[in-house]
Amino acid sequence: SLNAKIVWPLALSALCFAICSLFVLVHDVTGNTLFGITLMLTVGTGMLAAFQGGGVVGLAAMFPPQCMNAVMTGQAAAGFTIATMNFVITAAAKRTGTCSDDDVADDDCSYDETSYSALAFFLLDTIVLLICILGFKYLEKMPITEHYISKGTEPSTLSKSLLGDISNPLTADNLAIANSSKKTAGDDQDQNERSISAVSDVPTSKD
Repeated sequence: SLNAKIVWPLALSALCFAICSLFVLVHDVTGNTLFGITLMLTVGTGMLAAFQGGGVVGLAAMFPPQCMNAVMTGQAAAGFTIATMNFVITAAAKRTGTCSDDDVADDDCSYDETSYSALAFFLLDTIVLLICILGFKYLEKMPITEHYISKGTEPSTLSKSLLGDISNPLTADNLAIANSSKKTAGDDQDQNERSISAVSDVPTSKD
């Protein structure tokens, strides 16, 4: 279903970014533990993004080709927006000095200081993902979406014409297809008979 392919990956990704936001405020976690948690969250969000991306592309395939172009353009715009947002947040972050590896007492910064730029980045990611969920639920209820989804789940016209209605083979559509096939076969037979007649009427050299 669309919820399993799109909504749940978005929700779980938002949860991962919310956890990242929480760990920005926690200072009593060891570096190795924080690195391991961050690595697992990164792998998890990557897998969820791949799964959710496949669901979005599959949904867009049910719509006209212009919608697929819009999805590809939207993904490119999203990547540019994230890069720009990261640049702006990092540039606007408060800088208290440069930490060195020598005596910490001589530095103007603290290793325990909260990185509000990272906090803002992860919080914005969480909020954007939640907005995407709301936007998708709104899109799902639109009449045009319901039309193309129902159209995409129905058997194609070609399969209907080849296989017919298995549950009721005597429907009007199947009878029309059968009559059309008989008419085509009859026309082909008449054409063959006329061709044979024309060949037989050609005078030979003895005549």
